[in-house]
Amino acid sequence: MPYFNLSASNGGGKGSGQRNLYFYEFFLNNAKIVASLTLPNNPNVLVLAATLTTQNVGGTQASLSGEYNIAGLFANGTTFPANAGMDGGGDGCTLSSGCADAYSSQQLGLTSATPPSLTFNSLLFNFGTVNTVDCTTACILDAIDLNPGTTITLPSNQEAEYSTMTLLGTGVQGGGTAAVTINYTTGSPDTFTQIFSDWCNYASNANETIAVGKMSRINSDGTLNTNAACNLYAYTYPVDATRTVESVALANASGPFQTIAFALTLTPSSASSAAGFTLSDSPSTLSVNQGSSGTSTITVNPTGGFTGSVTLAASGLPSGVTASFGTNPTTGGSVLTLTASSTATTGLARVTITGTSGSLSATNTIALTVAAAPTFTISGTPVTVAPGASTGNTSTITITPSEGFTGSVTLTAVITSHPVDVLNAPTLSFGSTSPVRITGTTAETATLTITTTAATRAALAYPARPGARWYAASGAALACLLLFGLPAQWRRWQRMLGMFALLVTLVGSVLACGGNRTPSNPGTTAGTYTITVTGTSGTITSTSTVSLTVQ
Repeated sequence: MPYFNLSASNGGGKGSGQRNLYFYEFFLNNAKIVASLTLPNNPNVLVLAATLTTQNVGGTQASLSGEYNIAGLFANGTTFPANAGMDGGGDGCTLSSGCADAYSSQQLGLTSATPPSLTFNSLLFNFGTVNTVDCTTACILDAIDLNPGTTITLPSNQEAEYSTMTLLGTGVQGGGTAAVTINYTTGSPDTFTQIFSDWCNYASNANETIAVGKMSRINSDGTLNTNAACNLYAYTYPVDATRTVESVALANASGPFQTIAFALTLTPSSASSAAGFTLSDSPSTLSVNQGSSGTSTITVNPTGGFTGSVTLAASGLPSGVTASFGTNPTTGGSVLTLTASSTATTGLARVTITGTSGSLSATNTIALTVAAAPTFTISGTPVTVAPGASTGNTSTITITPSEGFTGSVTLTAVITSHPVDVLNAPTLSFGSTSPVRITGTTAETATLTITTTAATRAALAYPARPGARWYAASGAALACLLLFGLPAQWRRWQRMLGMFALLVTLVGSVLACGGNRTPSNPGTTAGTYTITVTGTSGTITSTSTVSLTVQ
């Protein structure tokens, strides 16, 4: 300004010298609603006016979800393996096994909406699902390593005439080169050989600009590497607006993990503004075990003023997998539940979600992995034992986990076959070795103790009875007197009295002898026994048999 007004205290009038009025522009989060503004509380700052403008974001967002093959988006504090992420290194990482690097969703400024998105040059870009939970083996896939290459086929309702195409991506490990090909329904394709700058070293290549810059990258231990200043790049290409785009092919010309794509948006030409819709999903990859289920939210994204309802269907399901939609038809979102039976075919499948509304249709793809259900197996060592033995009478029971099983296994054992007319059957006990805790991939053991009974024979015991000895002695003396000491005139009574004396002698002998009889015991019947051992953990059960031979 050529002059400025002086205050009355400064004499009034016009002051000389250059003075400026400044303009300040702030970019707001278009996923939120503005409620109020708080202006600086500073006497040296003067605000004359403030204006809010709506941001007219647009474009047609192509879905990359069916082609995701690496994990590249993580929330701050989320840990992931050293062989995951986008790039190696992990500067300042605290994990002993090493770290990888990836984008921080907070540093990128992704919205918390489904799907997460950001806006660049008035275009909306949809990203894959951000990893927000620590992942040790299977992280959510949300980016595409362009090696060896992939083709994104537009659904029929997105096949239209466009003026430009913008790809969000980056190079890693020094960057690389990729071929970007736009295929049309007619005529020859347009191919661009694109050099991708390393995400932390912008080289200002052709068609390349910084979409989000100077970010800290996230390490595998969940910490931010604040010493790094990395970027997400936008690659913009002209499109033949007189022809209909059918698909986009992306192929790395360098090597694996050198060029990575995250989002793709096409700018419609002025002639292509018909009403329609697209489908998006979150998450775009699901992993379910046999006998369980997983969910993904399918969202209908209207374009060109579309307001109708959309009927959803799923195809390409593996054998044994069923699909159901929470709301169908829908005008917004619907929760898709994929349920795998206990015998569902395992492996990776591409499930196609089709939305139909009148003559309009759109498709999207979910990468579904069906894994074998976690389980365990049981085995036991055979036992040969003599009846009553207290050594060599144990079987080692081994519990071996598989398919990632962990948990507590309770063991029971019963005899399921034995010799005919078995006597004194063995008894079985695990004692304190059951339940068995499985915490990793290592097998654990328990001890089954088998108790048998030894055989015994009958025996007689003859205890002394001092109080009964006089019977025998008195009887013997009386017999001698009768036989040898009586006068002749008494001998006619000799026979009768002698018999009496002998009777007394016998009774005394019996009373003096007495005795106890100990009964016999045949012990545990010899032969072959089958012991069935059962392990139970929740709804998971496994059985095995142990052979027992009693000699």
